[in-house]
Amino acid sequence: MTRQEALGVWAILTAAAPGHDLDEDQLAIRAELIIDLDFAAARAAAIRLAQTARWVPSVAEFREAVLGGDLLTIDELIAELFAVAAGGVIRYGNMPPLSEITRPEVNALAEALGGWERVGTEDVEVVRAHAVRLAGSVIERHRRQVLAGPPAQQEIDLRGERKLVLPDKRIPE
Repeated sequence: MTRQEALGVWAILTAAAPGHDLDEDQLAIRAELIIDLDFAAARAAAIRLAQTARWVPSVAEFREAVLGGDLLTIDELIAELFAVAAGGVIRYGNMPPLSEITRPEVNALAEALGGWERVGTEDVEVVRAHAVRLAGSVIERHRRQVLAGPPAQQEIDLRGERKLVLPDKRIPE
């Protein structure tokens, strides 16, 4: 989303919570911290929060409202792990590179279990027992990565002012 769209998202949230106004600098920083999000999803989450929240959410709370629905539960993660493994993909040697599997948390769980080959060839009950034990920490690690977004850096411009810069992404006006 653009900077203007991000500012509009925060305008929805601050307008719905009187007395919780953010100054121009706070709004600019919050806008820069969400520009990597999809505008339609962010706007929908802002409207939903404006109707239900009693205060302006933090950036982390807002990111979770936008992205949280896309996170797998422990049961979903384990089911997806076994769906890929049982799909004949591993047994017949047709396993695509891990980077081509769409869910990074599924890949992380497979790696934590010793790799896709082990997941597909060992006793299912043994693998499932280990998966249940590891899935929670894999999901939490993935959740933190998703909600954090791209790493922000501080830069000092020629006037000596600090500003947040997101690497490898120009901030559109």
